[in-house]
Amino acid sequence: MPSKDHLRRRYDELLSLQGMTPQQRGYAFEELVLDLARHEGVPCWPPYRPKGEQVDGLLQLDGRYFLIEASWLFN
Repeated sequence: MPSKDHLRRRYDELLSLQGMTPQQRGYAFEELVLDLARHEGVPCWPPYRPKGEQVDGLLQLDGRYFLIEASWLFN
């Protein structure tokens, strides 16, 4: 499991990366969000692509499931 410092460095790297497409940055952000959930002990599952759409991840909190839609907007 990644340490909190490692997660922070990855976030800082995402802020400073040049030349990534919005889609590439979005996929990297999805991974970061799920790694943060794992760090906090929240059960989660990676992105999957049923027909015609993409689910960015799934979290389980208090017996309920939540779909994740992670978007990275960079100005």
